[in-house]
Amino acid sequence: MMIREDGSSGRQTRKEREEGRLRSEILTAAARLFARQSFQKTSMQQIADDVEISVGRIYRFFDGKEEIFRELVEGVIAFIDRVGDAEVKKHDSPMRGLRSAFREIYMNIGAEHRDFLMILHNENPIRMKRYLLDYLVTQRRSIARMLGEAMDRGEIRRENPYILATMMVASAAAFLADSLDSDMQFTQAEYYETFERVMFDSLETGRGAAAETKEPR
Repeated sequence: MMIREDGSSGRQTRKEREEGRLRSEILTAAARLFARQSFQKTSMQQIADDVEISVGRIYRFFDGKEEIFRELVEGVIAFIDRVGDAEVKKHDSPMRGLRSAFREIYMNIGAEHRDFLMILHNENPIRMKRYLLDYLVTQRRSIARMLGEAMDRGEIRRENPYILATMMVASAAAFLADSLDSDMQFTQAEYYETFERVMFDSLETGRGAAAETKEPR
C-alpha cells in the first residue's frame, strides 16, 4: 500500500467517494439541462431538483453555473486529448497517427458526450468561443507540427501546414456542432469517410498524381 508524505494511504474514504459520485451527478444533470433548454434558461434550482439535493449542496462543489459549464467543457477537452494522444502514440508515422486520432474522436465522441454536442449545437457561439478558442488554437499548432513532420518525411506533399491544420480543426468543430442536427443528410461515418478522403488521402505523396494520370476504360 502506498503511503503519502502526510502519512495517509492515498485511498479515498467513503465520504470522498460519495462526494465524487455526487459531483459527477451534478455535472451530468447540468449537461442534460443545458442541452435541453440552454445554459441561460437553466437555473441552479433546476439542477438541484434534477439531482434531488438542495442548491446549497451544489455550491459546496461549484461557485455557480459558469464553473459547472467550464468543467463540462474541460471534460470534453480531456476526452479529446486522451483519445488523440493514445492514437498518435500507436504510430511511428505522424500522418497515420493523425488519421487514427481523428477517426477515434469522430466515431466515439457522440457516445461519450452526446449532451455536450447538443450544447455545442444550440448554445450561443460567443460563449462557446470564449471557452474553446485557446484550446482550438493549441490543437491547430499541434496538428500543423505533425503535418510538417509528415511533409519532411515525404509522407504527404508540401502545403502550408498551418492552413491545412486550420481547415482540419474548422471541419471537425463544424461537424461536432452540427452532428445532432436532424436535417443532416448523411451519417457520422459518411461524413468522416469524406473528411478522410479530402483531408488525408488527397495529401498523400503520389496519390493525387496517380489519380490524374489514370486513363478511363
